[in-house]
Amino acid sequence: AAGAFGVFFGGNILDGIIAALFALLVCLFQRKLSNVFPNNIIFNVVCSFAVGLFICLVTKIVPISNTDMVMVGVIMLLIPGIAFTNSMRDILVGDTISGIMRLIESLLWAAGLAVGFMLSILLVGGTATIGAKETGEIIQLITGMLGSLGFALMFGLKKQYLIAATLGGLLNWGLYLLGMHWWGTVFFAGLLASASSALYGEAMARVKKAPATLFFITSVIPLIPGRALYYTCSNAVIRNWAEAKSYANITLQYALSIAAGASIIWAITLTVENIKKNKKTN
Repeated sequence: AAGAFGVFFGGNILDGIIAALFALLVCLFQRKLSNVFPNNIIFNVVCSFAVGLFICLVTKIVPISNTDMVMVGVIMLLIPGIAFTNSMRDILVGDTISGIMRLIESLLWAAGLAVGFMLSILLVGGTATIGAKETGEIIQLITGMLGSLGFALMFGLKKQYLIAATLGGLLNWGLYLLGMHWWGTVFFAGLLASASSALYGEAMARVKKAPATLFFITSVIPLIPGRALYYTCSNAVIRNWAEAKSYANITLQYALSIAAGASIIWAITLTVENIKKNKKTN
């Protein structure tokens, strides 16, 4: 997953390999140290700082690799994108208090990640990249699909669900790219991709006899704004407030589009199910 997203967000093959290797270190920390710390925020600060430190040192030794792309690939394993999206969904569907509490927790979690990685950059003497590079659309589709497969494996999906989860990532990002060609706006392109992923999840739930959220979450992974959040923080570190504000706006658009698209489909699905139940009762 980390290796795929290291390339997905604009890195080269070497960046992907280094990100994949450091993902093993993150996994080791999660398995051995997550229970030592009092909460996820402290764990994220320590884990991101340690991993970021190693990444900065390695990318100084291997100068052809891109520190920011490696870090973004690794960040995708730790970023609270799903929790952040769920908080926005809760707020949109009227569960305001729960949504706000989740939102605050997600922001603190993300802040811990940002603090850890940015401290490692400053300590080693690295520089935070101002802007993000883009990779080709075909590579994005392939690596986005592989990223969804990686997260499906991380979440422990059964073998019979892996193909459906992987194809969901391809569908999601393909529709996002199509939406960007049509509208050129992150929010509407993300809304199309998220709503389609929610529909795909509902369809797969009926075909595979499994919860729809399994397929929705793995399908929507490419939309999680890991890169946008990273550049928001990295530009804030170097006090490039205009870029930081721009990427913060993009991060918010991604999160809102995921939550809104899913909420629309889930609301329609729930309404239809309630109508069917009422008819049976009558």
